[in-house]
Amino acid sequence: GFENRSRMYASYDRPHFFNLRSSHSFHMYLVSTLNGILASGIAMFHFNLMTAAIVFVLALISQLAPAIAYLRTREKHSADTSVFGSDGRSDIAVR
Repeated sequence: GFENRSRMYASYDRPHFFNLRSSHSFHMYLVSTLNGILASGIAMFHFNLMTAAIVFVLALISQLAPAIAYLRTREKHSADTSVFGSDGRSDIAVR
């Protein structure tokens, strides 16, 4: 494996998959916000401003909540199981 020089993980077997301030999370927030703006912009042409604001909030929640929930479920498993979906060692680690 790789040496953990940055000491990013407290446990090699169970690394954290979700961090509120990580760059991956920031990208997820950005994409969800842009999708919400797009959806609310479309809604503004057909409905009033309040409905567009509700569409924006629902778009954010419907994208962020499942993504964050999924990433948090991966933290309960070992790194190998979370990535490869098996309880055994991965093919890459065996070679």
